[in-house]
Amino acid sequence: MLKMIHKLGLFSISVLMFFSACQPKVPLRPDWAQDLIIYEVATKGFTSPNGPESGTFQSLKEKMKYLEDLGINAIWLTGHSLSDSSHFYGIWTQYACIEPDKLDPSLGTEAEFKAMIAEAHRRGIRIFLDTIEHGVMNDSPLIEQHPDWFKGGSWGMTDYDWDGNHPDLEEWWIEMWTKAVLDWGVDGFRCDCGLHRPDLWLEIKRRCAAAGKPIFILGESGVENVSDACQRDIMLFNQRRGRLDNHAVLTNLSSVKDLFHQPFGPDDIAFNCTIFYEDGSIATNAEEDGTLDLSFLGLGEDMIGFWERDPDGSPDWDWLIRG
Repeated sequence: MLKMIHKLGLFSISVLMFFSACQPKVPLRPDWAQDLIIYEVATKGFTSPNGPESGTFQSLKEKMKYLEDLGINAIWLTGHSLSDSSHFYGIWTQYACIEPDKLDPSLGTEAEFKAMIAEAHRRGIRIFLDTIEHGVMNDSPLIEQHPDWFKGGSWGMTDYDWDGNHPDLEEWWIEMWTKAVLDWGVDGFRCDCGLHRPDLWLEIKRRCAAAGKPIFILGESGVENVSDACQRDIMLFNQRRGRLDNHAVLTNLSSVKDLFHQPFGPDDIAFNCTIFYEDGSIATNAEEDGTLDLSFLGLGEDMIGFWERDPDGSPDWDWLIRG
């Protein structure tokens, strides 16, 4: 797999990153999760057949053979739910979510979405949806329909965060993602900002497993014994003298040095992050004093995560980003 990628002539640098593989307390993880090669796809930006940000479910379906030939067996899909470009500097992004329970019509129809998933499955590729855990943007009709579900905004943006402890909200959340598995055919989820309500995700796992469709969950941060793997810090903005000065919001790790000295348990694993630029440009700019400045790739990057097990049964992770 790595040889195939290097044949693309991509420039690479390595950055040390740590993740935690969290074993669930209940036996709900699918057998196929033992050997995953995960490729992140920004739905609108990955193919873009008609200009920038014009990708759709159909154009992604047409690229499944290419992805199969790369050797991947899972896609982390960053783009499916109804969102808009009025936030995040005018860029359409999954993270400016308006209605998480609806597919974005600019990406295609439900039939096209399900056909894309079916084609992925035909080629042995699993589909993981990106879920936005913190809330919705301020123009979501859900705020007017269910004002008790929300509290004030955060992140310095015009968004509204979920207000927990509402049984109807909890059941809506559980049913929404269970439907995604049982009706749409997805195989799991990557939970942005960690899992704020692991109890709800545990119920989703239970319902899906009971229906014969166990799922895989990747949490962005946190160790909550529900996700099958947890990202300790994937949002790498700037590395200066080994420090993650602008690290992911929900992590409490302020620098790479902290990561090196962090006490890890038997299930914790070190990751290598490799960044590629197709045009061969330099990914780092060293100052005169030797300071290393590594800028975050931004929205729409392609990311490949490898999770393979060594012969002795130990997990062996490698994480690659391709810009």
